[in-house]
Amino acid sequence: MSRFQIHAGTHKTGSTALQRVLRQVREPLRAAGVFMPGLDEKSAKHGALQLELRDKSRGPSVAAMLADVAAHPEAQSFLLTDEVFISADPVALKSVLDEAGIAEIDIYFYVRPHIGLYASLYLQALKIGRQLHGPGRPGRVGQAAFDFAPAIEGFAEVFGKDHVHVREFSRARLKDGSLTADFWEFLALPDGLLPQAMAVEALANPTPTQEVATLLTTFARHVDREFGGKNLEKRTEAAAALYRALGEVTLPGTPFILERALQEAISARFEPGRAAFAERWFEKEPSPEWLAEPLKDPVPPVDLPHATVVGAFEAAARKLSSKGFGRLSRSAEAFAATLPGSATGSLPTAELAALYPPPPRQKTASAPKRGRG
Repeated sequence: MSRFQIHAGTHKTGSTALQRVLRQVREPLRAAGVFMPGLDEKSAKHGALQLELRDKSRGPSVAAMLADVAAHPEAQSFLLTDEVFISADPVALKSVLDEAGIAEIDIYFYVRPHIGLYASLYLQALKIGRQLHGPGRPGRVGQAAFDFAPAIEGFAEVFGKDHVHVREFSRARLKDGSLTADFWEFLALPDGLLPQAMAVEALANPTPTQEVATLLTTFARHVDREFGGKNLEKRTEAAAALYRALGEVTLPGTPFILERALQEAISARFEPGRAAFAERWFEKEPSPEWLAEPLKDPVPPVDLPHATVVGAFEAAARKLSSKGFGRLSRSAEAFAATLPGSATGSLPTAELAALYPPPPRQKTASAPKRGRG
């Protein structure tokens, strides 16, 4: 009898790395009876499906998933994966899955403590150009990506607690120190395919350093000033190109750490409930970090090699130009020309924020403007 298995995140718990592994071994999984319905050859996750569930549109992704399920009655399980499922409406999700006629549905979550999670969510927003400011206090504590406990309870109410499974995302607690091995065990995927999956396991979506975060933030502010108003698409393209270019060079760096006062505020809000959460949901003992996430003191940023950073901006400009973003490409070149320091020396990272201070905070975000620059 077939069943649905839904890997639902949460955010910043290695989902991208797992999805890349699953894409690489998709055909062996199919041969073993595990299908990933509704995905084309290039897709690694079911984000479009979740967006249709959110918008209640029942569009092509829902149709493709249901058609794939109907076409493969021989499947032992159907696996869906996307960290945004944590934000899905469980009732809408169950309604769609019920159409497939499969009664057994299991939901799987990895979770991590909130200070590190909040910092990672902020850095993820930087990487796609969605942040012009430093990390402020989390005002939207009800947002499922951050305040995941109520969302998980919502899934339990709809699917039953016995069908919702939660593990702590802790590198020290992963099976054999491997996220892939842990995931295989968590979902009881075919043991014979684990060596093949382990062979393609690799770090994905690495965390930016404090210095890279500063470059991304200040460049986004530069783009915001140059294009003005509705510029989210431009910032997204610019940030993605720069982040890829910076990832291809070797730079010194220090960890990105939230301000101490912000860490204390997050800890006060969430730490008191984590022991009870672990008792209710974890099959294994929680780590000490889960029960009392350590507070850390920020460290000063280090200077960067000026020529290397300028080279990365030039590479980003070429990428933007090749995609038809001519004005945005010229904006990257212009920004690189304003970087402090000398071509033969260092770029003083600490001076960047002063050169490009943040704009006033807006109560509502501007809608992205379509078109190319």
